[in-house]
Parts: sequence; C-alpha cells; structure tokens
Amino acid sequence: MKMFNIWPKTAHGWALFYGFLGAFIGTPDALMLILGKSDVVTMVNLRAMGAGLMLLLAARWELGHDFMNQSKMAIKQMGYYCVLYALGPFALIYSYKHISAASVLAIGASSPLLASFFAVFIIKQKLNRLNVWAMGIMFIGIFIVAFNENPLEKPLAILTTIFVAMHFALLFVMVKKYQHINPCLFLGLCFIFLAIVTMPFADYKNTPTSDWWIMLTNGVVVVGLCFYFMGKAGKHIRPEESIMLLMIENIVGPLIVFWGVGQVPSIGTIYGGIIILAVMSFWTIAKVKNRHKHIENNIINN
Repeated sequence: MKMFNIWPKTAHGWALFYGFLGAFIGTPDALMLILGKSDVVTMVNLRAMGAGLMLLLAARWELGHDFMNQSKMAIKQMGYYCVLYALGPFALIYSYKHISAASVLAIGASSPLLASFFAVFIIKQKLNRLNVWAMGIMFIGIFIVAFNENPLEKPLAILTTIFVAMHFALLFVMVKKYQHINPCLFLGLCFIFLAIVTMPFADYKNTPTSDWWIMLTNGVVVVGLCFYFMGKAGKHIRPEESIMLLMIENIVGPLIVFWGVGQVPSIGTIYGGIIILAVMSFWTIAKVKNRHKHIENNIINN
C-alpha cells in the first residue's frame, strides 16, 4: 500500500507550498516590531540590514557567476522601486507603534485586492466585476477598523497603515512583472538600499543590546526567510495569490502579539477584521472556481 503523497507535483503547487511556508515564518514579525524599544529609524535600519544581507547571499548562491550581471540589470530596470520601497518599513513600524497590531493586520488584509487592482495597470491583468464588488465591501471593513482606532486622533497612523497595504500589493506585482530577475536579488537590493539610506540617521550608541538581537534576528530569520520563499512563489502565481498566502499573518499575528505582550484586539477591530477576512475567503474561493472552470473549458476546446 502506497503512502499518501502530500508533496506538490507542479510548479504552481510548489509555488503555493513555498508561499505558505514563507507566510508562516513571517508571523512573528508584528511581535518583534512591538518589542523593539529603539527609535523607528534604527529599528528599520537593523531589520533591513539583516534581511538584505540574507537575501543577497541567497541570490549569490542561486545565481553564481551571473550575480553581478543580474545585479546591474535589476538596478537599471527596478532601481526606482527600491527608492519607493524604502517608505514601506517606516510606515509599518510607525503603524505598529501607534495603533493595535490587530488593526494594522486587518487593514493589511486588503493587499490582495489592491494587488489585483495595480496588476491591471502594471502587468495588464483584467479587473473583473468580482474584484470590484469585493473591493467595495472590503473598504467597509477597513472603515470600521479605522473608525475604531479614533482616526481623528491618529490620522497619520491610519494613513500609514493603508499605505503599507498598498506597498505590499505593489511589491508582489513588481516581482511578477520582473520575473526574469531573481526575486531574492531584487528584494535584497531593496532592503540594502533602505539600510544604506537610514544608516547615517540610526542611533546605534543608544540602541539596547536586546534590540540588536531582536531586529537582526527579525531581519535575517523572519523577514529574510519569509521574503525568500515568497519571492520563489511569486514567479509562478499571480500577485494577489502571493499576498493571499501572507494573510496567514493577519490571523496568527494578533494571537502571537496577545501571547507575547497581552495586547487584546478591540470589538471594532474584531468586527472589521471578520468582514475583511470573510470577503477575502469568498473572493479566494470564487477565484479558484473560476480558474478550474477556465482550465476545464480549455481542455474541452482542445
């Protein structure tokens, strides 16, 4: 009797497996950012330094002698995005410091739909009626979460959180657009650029030893490995599918934060989060059904 084989058999299956693994590894990120006691710039710098070095080493190992040629190509074609990417981690850490982790992650759950929207303009992917309806209902959930956090008192924190969702959405659309470039190299260059830019403003002297360990470990292990596997997945699946896998953090992340620092989500955040996750669940099921139907029609036509 043969043992049940759970391993993927196709490139798409392996991409989903890598994506799930990367998303699961990334779940402690919220807790580590909350535990950090240094200023935002120093935390961004140490986190980016660890993640950038890890991803560039992985790219060097994968590309071998072609590493320098691909590096030049990546800087030439995608250098402008490295500059834009530098804003994302600042917004993320600022959000975690001013509103609850559950609210940040709930609003961040809109990233897959935003990725679907960006993909229309960047990689010419079609925006269907399902996406439009889902996006409309999704923003109702975002409004509930944002209103619960007293947006008039914390307007910048709400805006930076929405920017983070847009930032992640755009990131995976770019990975898909430039799939001929090694994703570890592209992501590693983004992090290293961020580390270099923030280095003159980082306050290393007053950074506690614990923060060095927390942020570097977070960068190398949590963020680095997360983006390593998500980058491999992003070459074979659609941008919104990549971010859908990262939604694991939106469910597990608040639980880890509650276990680590006792931060309890409010009722408004829970209700808004339920709406957002429910929409994302129905949207995902509908997308999978549509894909299977499309494959069946192709088989019948051929």
